[in-house]
Amino acid sequence: MQGGAVTPKRDSGRGLTDRKICLAVTLGVVLAVVVFTVQRSLEEQSAAAIVESQPGFPPLSPDPEERAEQIHEQTESARKKIEELQATIKSLEKSRDETKERLNSVLSQAQAQGKPRTTGGGGEEGSSTDGSGGIRVVEGTGTPDQPSPFKLVRAGPAGKVRFPRTNPPVVPSSEGVDPALESLLLKIASEKEVLATVAAAEVQNLMEMWIKQVINVGITNALVICLDSSTEAACNAASANQVACYLAPNLPAAFGPPQGSANESPNQRAASVIDSLNGAKFYVLRDALALGYSVLVSDLDVTILRNPFSSGELVRDCDIEAMSVGHDEATAYGYNDVTDDPTMGWARYAHTMRVFAMDSGFFLVRPTAPALELFDRVAARLGGAARGGSGISGLVSPLVVFNEEMFYPSRPEYKGVFISRRVLDIHRFINSKVLFGNLKRDYGRLQSLVGSAVVVHVNYHVDKLTRLSAITSFFMDRERSAFDALSLASS
Repeated sequence: MQGGAVTPKRDSGRGLTDRKICLAVTLGVVLAVVVFTVQRSLEEQSAAAIVESQPGFPPLSPDPEERAEQIHEQTESARKKIEELQATIKSLEKSRDETKERLNSVLSQAQAQGKPRTTGGGGEEGSSTDGSGGIRVVEGTGTPDQPSPFKLVRAGPAGKVRFPRTNPPVVPSSEGVDPALESLLLKIASEKEVLATVAAAEVQNLMEMWIKQVINVGITNALVICLDSSTEAACNAASANQVACYLAPNLPAAFGPPQGSANESPNQRAASVIDSLNGAKFYVLRDALALGYSVLVSDLDVTILRNPFSSGELVRDCDIEAMSVGHDEATAYGYNDVTDDPTMGWARYAHTMRVFAMDSGFFLVRPTAPALELFDRVAARLGGAARGGSGISGLVSPLVVFNEEMFYPSRPEYKGVFISRRVLDIHRFINSKVLFGNLKRDYGRLQSLVGSAVVVHVNYHVDKLTRLSAITSFFMDRERSAFDALSLASS
C-alpha cells in the first residue's frame, strides 16, 4: 500500500436512520398542528353554540375573525358578571354573619347556667308558668353533651364592648286573653303601640278631661279600660268614637277602688282611687303585652301636651321607659349618697347609690319576657295581699311594688327580674314637684318648655282638677298667670 491520506467510507445505514427520524418529527408536528386546529375550531363552535343559545347575547357574525372577537368579548362580559355575582354573594354572607352576631349578642343575656331558666308569673328560676296563662320563655340550655344554642358576647378592645339593652319581643299569644280586647287592640294600635289608662266611676271627671286632651293632641291609638259599666258609658259619650273604651271583665276585688274613710276629703279620695287604679293596670294590661303590643301606660292625673309617640322623646330601647318622681337631675337619674357612722372610726363613711322611684303613673313598656314577668309579679303582690298588708318593704303600694320588683337584685331566696330601664327626661315628662317646686320659681326656664314639654303628671298633689286645668291653661293657652294661685304644698 502506497503512503497518503486515507478516505473513510460513508455509513449508509446511519444516514437512512437520520432521515427517518426527521420525517417522523415533521409528521408529528404537522399532526399536532392539525389536531390543535381542529380542537380549537370545535371549541369555538361549541362556545358559539352556547352563546347563541343564551338570552341577551346578540347573534354571531358569519365572518370567522369577527365571530372569534365577538365570542371573546361576550366571554369576558360573562366573566365580569360572574365576578360581580360572587362579590354580591360575599357581601350578603357578611351581612348575614353580622346579623347572626347581633342576634347572638342579644340572646347571650340568657346564656345557659346548667339548667333552663323560665320567666313568668313566679320569681324562681326554673319555675314553670304552665297552666297559669303565662308565656314560657326558655332563656338558655346547656350541658357538656348538648352545648347552649346561645353564643357568648365576643370580647373586644377596651371601651368597645357594648351589650344591647333591647330585649327581643315575645312571640304573641292569645291564650287566656279576652277576644274583645284582642279585636280592639288590632283595630286601634299604631305600629303595635297603644296609649292606655284605667278609669272607674269615682273619677269620671278626670277621665273626661284626659280623653279631651288625648283628642286635642291628635292621639288616635288610645284606650280607656273601664272597671264598671257606668264608666264605660261615660267614656263612650266623652270620646265620640275617637278614643276606644273597653270594659274589663272579672277584675279581682283587690284591684277595685278602696274603701273610703270618713276623714278623707274629696280630693284625697280621688287620689286614693287613682292609686288603686294604678295597680289594676298591671293586671289588665298584661294581656296587651302578651299579644305583642307596646303600651304607654298613663294615669288619669296626667296632662298630655304633645303626642308622646311622635314627639321624638321616646327611645324605645329598654323594657321600661318611665317618668321619675325625682325633683332634679340627681334624684331622678341617681347619685352617690354617703352615710356617716362615727362609731366606725376611720371607716365611718359608707357609700350608697340612690335614685328616686320610677313613676308607675306614666311609662312605656315593651312586650318582652322580663316586662311580662314584672307585670305578673306586681299584679300577684298587689292582688294577693290585703290593702295595708305586708309587702317586701312592709307597704302595698303600686309605686313601691313596681320599683321593688324592678330594682331589687337577686339574693338568697329571691330572684330579681332581668329588666332594662330608662328614665325619661324630667323636663319633657314633668312631675308636679318639678313644676311647682322648681320651674315655677324660674319663669324663664318654665316659659322655654312651652311647646317642648310632652306631659305633666300631677302625682305630688291631691287637688287634681285645679292643677290639671292650670297646666292646660299655661302650656296650651299661654296664660302667664295660670300658676299664680297655686303653692308648692298639696292641699
